[in-house]
Amino acid sequence: NPSYVQTTATFSIQTRNASNGVMDEGEATGASITAGALNSLTVTPADTTLETVTDYLFQFTPAHTIPLNGYVRIIFDSDYDLSGAYCEDTTYSVFSKGSNYILLKALAEKSQTQSLQLRGIGNPSYVKTTNPFTIVTKNTDQQDIDTGDIDGITTTAGLLTGVSVTGSLTQAGVLTNYRIDFTTIHEIADRKSTRLNSSHTDISRMPSSA
Repeated sequence: NPSYVQTTATFSIQTRNASNGVMDEGEATGASITAGALNSLTVTPADTTLETVTDYLFQFTPAHTIPLNGYVRIIFDSDYDLSGAYCEDTTYSVFSKGSNYILLKALAEKSQTQSLQLRGIGNPSYVKTTNPFTIVTKNTDQQDIDTGDIDGITTTAGLLTGVSVTGSLTQAGVLTNYRIDFTTIHEIADRKSTRLNSSHTDISRMPSSA
């Protein structure tokens, strides 16, 4: 089969007699060539905390060789920030980046298991399970060779520090105020769009009905 994903040209068929003269002829629609399947795909983030800029290790084994000057495209959930992303592996270079993908150029032929360490990846800004990651290998003309998906990861919340709850009165059933104090890792926008890194809240508890 051809070496990349495509719909082939039309097949032409002829029958001929013993003197090689054409008797019948016809055409058949071209074949649809599909991508090979990448194997042993994994992704390992160094830190899953939301909004953290961190490293992601992608590993996979190609079914077909990635040629010299071929490409690897890694597609992310659109909530990632890839603006500062770069590749640790010197046998790849970042060819281009978009809002949800990184396109790496192979500076050597690749046929064995690949371990791509991407740095400077900005995690999504809230707790979620991301969409699956997709990896596609390509030839020198950026035509698809192999593809595969990896399950998304779940980002985790930051840890509040300095958390305390103080009540002005502790007697059961009385009306009182509580002060809640905490310090955040991530900034909280108030109604005027300013930023806060610590907060306290006063709440009142009404006595329960008899």
